[in-house]
Amino acid sequence: MKIFLCYLLCATFISITPLHAREFETLLDENGKAFDFVTNKSPIIRINFGISCTATWLSPDGLMLTNIHCIESCLYMYAEKEDIPGTVMDSNGNKPYYIYRLKVNSLSDIQCEFNNVMGLEAQILSLGAHAWIPPEFKASLRENYREIHDKLLQEGVNGINGLGDFALLKIVRTSPVQPINLSRGIYFSYPPSCLKLSQTPIAPEQEVRGLSYPDIERPKFKIERQIYSPMVSKGIFIKRDKHPIFSFQEIEDYFGSDKETIFSSVDAESGSSGSPLLDNNGDVLALVYATLAPRDAYLEGGTIAIPMETILRKFNKDLGEDFVFNLLNNSCTHSDDTDKLLKLLLKI
Repeated sequence: MKIFLCYLLCATFISITPLHAREFETLLDENGKAFDFVTNKSPIIRINFGISCTATWLSPDGLMLTNIHCIESCLYMYAEKEDIPGTVMDSNGNKPYYIYRLKVNSLSDIQCEFNNVMGLEAQILSLGAHAWIPPEFKASLRENYREIHDKLLQEGVNGINGLGDFALLKIVRTSPVQPINLSRGIYFSYPPSCLKLSQTPIAPEQEVRGLSYPDIERPKFKIERQIYSPMVSKGIFIKRDKHPIFSFQEIEDYFGSDKETIFSSVDAESGSSGSPLLDNNGDVLALVYATLAPRDAYLEGGTIAIPMETILRKFNKDLGEDFVFNLLNNSCTHSDDTDKLLKLLLKI
């Protein structure tokens, strides 16, 4: 069996054995009605820098966490192609595979403008990687030149579909700052509410919850939802040797160079990239970046995520110990809106 990796943007899905996770559902309030993410500020936001994704607010002053592939279209403006020596992509032998590598003096030189909010821009503070293999031929490079592919990952060329697929952004311009009507009926207010980052290691089979902006209306949604409002799902973390679909050897073969990659049975869909996985305290344990086994609209699947431990190590390297200490301890104080949301979320 081949492993199919999709960073939640795939248009084609295959049928697989379900993980028996709890499917996406609408979060209900105390009265059994859909939770109002407009009045109650959401700690996540649907972003669009060319593709639709989810981002998590880490502070009320505009720190947000998402995936590199969610801001890929912006990063291309600051990157250059580099041919990969020893590879040939076409039958004529004159076109090698290539990577993209950022060519900036400082990440602060990069500013990305939202496609779905007028007047909103973000500055890059930290990236999990400064180079990446274009997703359209990552699989073929791995299949045809496995040794070269794995060496690139070991050298940190893993900004898409890898442990380096994360980005810390800071809002630098907001106009207007009142509730903004985003595309497809989403609203958010600025300053936002936020989520805290977990400082606890992930445990096997630990219960976890997902909160994201899935982009596709699926027939299995039984409850009427606000259009493109966040959806919730419940699952567990899955050990590599306990995956219900792929063998341990298949997992090790595909993710051998990414030993810290974690899997969960939380539901995911196009648009869920960049969403948080939350522990029973409502703290962010991991960042979703892909689904291991794409599926059709009626089957449940699972997610691939980057643990916060991995992400915080990179923040510490890029931004320093003081920044990370403040991020963990001082950046986010839960608002009444967040507490209300988490109380309901943890009941599912």
